[in-house]
Amino acid sequence: MFLAKALLVYLISSIPTGIIIPRLFGLDLTKSGSGNIGTSNSYRVGGAKLAVFISVFDILKGFLSSYFLLAGSDYAFLIPCLGQIFPIFNYFKGGKGVGTFIGSLIGYSNIGFIYAIIWGVFTYLFKMPFLSSFLIMFMAFFLIPISWPSFLLICVLIYKHRSNFLSFLRDFNA
Repeated sequence: MFLAKALLVYLISSIPTGIIIPRLFGLDLTKSGSGNIGTSNSYRVGGAKLAVFISVFDILKGFLSSYFLLAGSDYAFLIPCLGQIFPIFNYFKGGKGVGTFIGSLIGYSNIGFIYAIIWGVFTYLFKMPFLSSFLIMFMAFFLIPISWPSFLLICVLIYKHRSNFLSFLRDFNA
């Protein structure tokens, strides 16, 4: 039963909202900005309205998965995020997984809402979503149970943000 639920979560999380929603706005994120189909690129390319739509659906994917399908499982964070980052429906080229991760945190605990608010406020104030994402990843170690799936997820999220971090360090040291 667990494998069936895990597969369903992966498939739901693989729905490329960063491709479907921008098409409704007449945009193709894969050919604009960084080419990434995530929230940050959608903000740069299509503005706040588009980014909010994509964020909400990515958060919902994580929430529904961790709250209803994989509740209590060590994999409640990992599988939805892997579907978002490596979606089968887009040749395994997805977003960076932060929205889905935040949704998973909300599904896991009401404290997840606080994490989401902190991410939003930090991003709004400092205009650096990737730094907000690093903050959330660090803070997550105080909320989620430490297991190899959660540790692996944090490593994957950091790896997916490596180019943002290196770019920040270059700009900071310049």
